[in-house]
Amino acid sequence: MQGRIKELFGQSLDQAVPGTWTTLSPLDLERFTEAFAKLVVQECINEVEGLQVSDWNEKWNQAVAHAVLHLKDHFGVEE
Repeated sequence: MQGRIKELFGQSLDQAVPGTWTTLSPLDLERFTEAFAKLVVQECINEVEGLQVSDWNEKWNQAVAHAVLHLKDHFGVEE
């Protein structure tokens, strides 16, 4: 895994399952998977939003905004 994925993996584990791995239940694993997926999707959205440029290229910024909305809709990310 790349560095950022490892960071998100650890962060999602801390958020979803603050206990130890040896005591994970199926519900814990489900919560962990959900938290990890949300962090990865949010990271992707943040990267796409970072592609916006100054006001001189409004069409590009509209396309970036559309891509962000599409990602949020596709993955069910709440505003």
